[in-house]
Amino acid sequence: MSQGSPWLGKYRITGLIACGGMADVHGAVMTGPYGFRKTVALKLMHPQISRDPMFVNMFIGEAKICAGLVHPNIVQIIDFGEIDGTLYIAMEYVHGISLAEFVRTLVGRNEHPKIDVSLYIIGEVLNALHYTASFGSSGNRDAGIVHRDITPHNILLSADGDVKLTDFGIAKARGSVTTTAAGTLKGKLRYMSPEQARGEALDTRSDLYSLALILYELITHRQAYTGDTDMTLLRQVQASNIDARPSRINPDIHQELEAIVVRALSAMPGDRFQTPESFRQAISVLITDPAGARMRLAGHVRDMLDKRQQNQWRTGGYSVPEQVNCRSEKRSSRFMTAAYRAGRAIVLLFIILLFPDAHRPTIPQTTRVPVRSPAMPAQVQPVSDTGHRNRVAVASKAPAHSGTAPQQLSTTASSGVLVINALPWARVSIADAASERFAGITPIRGYSVQPGTYTMVFRNKAYGTRRVRIAVSAGEKKIVVLHTDPLTGAVSTTVRSSHTKP
Repeated sequence: MSQGSPWLGKYRITGLIACGGMADVHGAVMTGPYGFRKTVALKLMHPQISRDPMFVNMFIGEAKICAGLVHPNIVQIIDFGEIDGTLYIAMEYVHGISLAEFVRTLVGRNEHPKIDVSLYIIGEVLNALHYTASFGSSGNRDAGIVHRDITPHNILLSADGDVKLTDFGIAKARGSVTTTAAGTLKGKLRYMSPEQARGEALDTRSDLYSLALILYELITHRQAYTGDTDMTLLRQVQASNIDARPSRINPDIHQELEAIVVRALSAMPGDRFQTPESFRQAISVLITDPAGARMRLAGHVRDMLDKRQQNQWRTGGYSVPEQVNCRSEKRSSRFMTAAYRAGRAIVLLFIILLFPDAHRPTIPQTTRVPVRSPAMPAQVQPVSDTGHRNRVAVASKAPAHSGTAPQQLSTTASSGVLVINALPWARVSIADAASERFAGITPIRGYSVQPGTYTMVFRNKAYGTRRVRIAVSAGEKKIVVLHTDPLTGAVSTTVRSSHTKP
């Protein structure tokens, strides 16, 4: 990228989003014929790093792995290439903040989020890990991917309440011949599992431990490991030297949640939750209002974005979010240092493109439509090994946009309500004796129907059409979950009933 231009090929740089040791992430506008524009996050590899084959392979590996991952809780890869010797990855732009900034802002305000907001965030990341643990970058369902860098900086929260996992730079498919040699540490120490800190072979349970450390931090506002030097911290993590009882710090944490945290932070992998789904199921029964939790999260994020933008306009320039450590790596030459500073100057000149207001010209934004892909089913049964109360909760993302919006949850005594989910996902229609109408794409949180007998039609190209016949009475809420085994094609259906409150 030339010093005097904000362009890299078809990408116009609009602002610096984040800095890293291997690459920086910029806001950019991807341009094309006939006035096409799309806002993206552009990850640019540092020039001096590009001379190291190991880092180049990691950067290329991230692009290859993420290219095969299509999931609403994972930041999507749009493009990958090299221009004038600069390797880049163009990614989905998430209008929001990182979880690191979210926590730091709340700590600064001495404010704890509602417990269900914290659990909602963790549950959405578990959706992503469930997907990556089941699907390798080559499509081999037995390969799986271990992220190995689950930290608050790599979890993004959008102003719409979306939660997305990013930065697969050191992720590896299980069984890969290029996995890190024993004894080599990658990732951030404070969020490593004991086995990762010891340089041992890793599986999904290592990622689950890292996510449990983040859950601990969310509900206590304290990091689990407190070592003030790298050596002290490394020894703490290797020995799993942690008091995993968060109620000692936050008395509002009830016993059920504490039991989950203690289990998830077990030193031995065999004593933890063994899969993202089992972890997800355990916390889902504690989320009584997932839609409300999502809305509260979105409110928090929008408020933080507004405060940040006000501060940036007040100071007359653009400031990189606090969570970003932009103390750059030492440049290998005076030329690289000058080029870096010139790039920062260009960012300041074009920041208006990233933060427009009513009195300034704006860049047309493309409409963001959530991408739906295989997601975890609604949880409709309590977890027997955690002793939770027998509560029913549906903790998944909000329905995707569709041609016909699903009806809202009804609480009238004269109608019934359907809560519908499927694994893998499905387009659902509701048929009665007279007609068939489209209900939405799973998960569907609340679809109001009149009392009667209906046939629910699930459609997905992967497994065709499945039908489930149900009867709904007045004031009844019926939860239906369809599960199709992708290997055998076997279909199982879970149906639960409760009554809506008038």
